[in-house]
Amino acid sequence: MVLKPDLLRALETDVAVASAWASHLANEVQRARLLSEILSLKTVKARLKAWIAWNGALPPRGRWHMIATEIGVTAEAFYREIARERRAANSAGDR
Repeated sequence: MVLKPDLLRALETDVAVASAWASHLANEVQRARLLSEILSLKTVKARLKAWIAWNGALPPRGRWHMIATEIGVTAEAFYREIARERRAANSAGDR
């Protein structure tokens, strides 16, 4: 953990630290805006699609409950939507 006075000193004296901190804060603002946008969506399907569009793919199965919490849905609803998506993809592939 970095103490506040040490961080302030580093930000004032080290351009690389200041740049890295500014980049970190910009990324956090983007992430907060994205999450706000996802949470404003009405359906689990829409929220899941938006999350995947931003992150590229789902994480391993053991971390799905964390994504459900992040997008503001129950784990059960999240798992049901993943199952629906997979069934739809499988039936589209069968045609």
